[in-house]
Amino acid sequence: MFLYKIDYISNLFLRANVGVSYFFILSGFIMIIAYHKKDKIDYLEFYKNRFARIYPLYILGLLLYFMTRSQMLDWYKLMLYSLGIQSWIPGRP
Repeated sequence: MFLYKIDYISNLFLRANVGVSYFFILSGFIMIIAYHKKDKIDYLEFYKNRFARIYPLYILGLLLYFMTRSQMLDWYKLMLYSLGIQSWIPGRP
């Protein structure tokens, strides 16, 4: 692919794991700041808020991925990915 031939972009992809680790550390830090003064955390409200923040973008990315594929749409994969359970099925990519 054309983008991988550019050294700068190729190096970014080779070191992407550092960005993922940084994201998790930053996310944990933000959660500590947001919840450190609360005596009790309502878990149902927490998960509802997380779902509302993450799932719409996840579905948008998933739809964009399946729309840009030249192959026929695989409804089984679409269902697994939309429910977020694709990694629960062994041997399925």
